Amino acid sequence: MLEAARIDSAFHRVFRAPAFDTFQPSREHAAHLLTSRLIASPASAVLEEHWPLCELRPQIVLEGGEAARALPPRLQAARHWLLLRPENRLALFPLEPREARLLRLLSDLSLQCALAQLEQECPAEERAGLPEATQRWLARSVALGIWVGLEPR
Repeated sequence: MLEAARIDSAFHRVFRAPAFDTFQPSREHAAHLLTSRLIASPASAVLEEHWPLCELRPQIVLEGGEAARALPPRLQAARHWLLLRPENRLALFPLEPREARLLRLLSDLSLQCALAQLEQECPAEERAGLPEATQRWLARSVALGIWVGLEPR
């Protein structure tokens, strides 16, 4: 029940968030990028679910949502989603678990500190692929318009 309420709250918050211009890093930003914190768009949210609620939510909304429903079976592993509001519609993008963790870390830490924390948490056998993965995740986050600016630290 708490997870459903948290997810529903995120959908409402993202849908009602004001519009912002997305951040497009430039050469001027390059010198400060590692030591700054990326500012997430209020029209975005990183979600974690243990039941398939994110995919169930649109069905419930379309059907009126007032009737009681049985809770679907618990997922074998948590799933992570990026909720965005591009062009005044809600969209869900699946995230890899470490990708979701990086996006959460970036909301509190500078890029440099977030990357270091993610590397520290990563099992040794996965560290060799982490630089390539983080570059891909960061590029995707910029392309999707998650960020609205930089805050110097």
